Amino acid sequence: MLDRLNEASEFVEEDPGGAVDVAAMARIALTSEHHLRRTFAVLAGMGLSEYLRRRRLTLAGAELGG
Repeated sequence: MLDRLNEASEFVEEDPGGAVDVAAMARIALTSEHHLRRTFAVLAGMGLSEYLRRRRLTLAGAELGG
């Protein structure tokens, strides 16, 4: 199960600035969108939306500072 969730997370990392297809992530993880969001929140300590927001801010800061 964790391997599939990691694959779904890698799907986001391919283009973190782009639109996120949660349905596609759920298909990769072989679960429902609801279960994917809940499991992600438990494992990451934050919801998927918050993770994406923080990830995008980190990348934007790296572009400005680097």
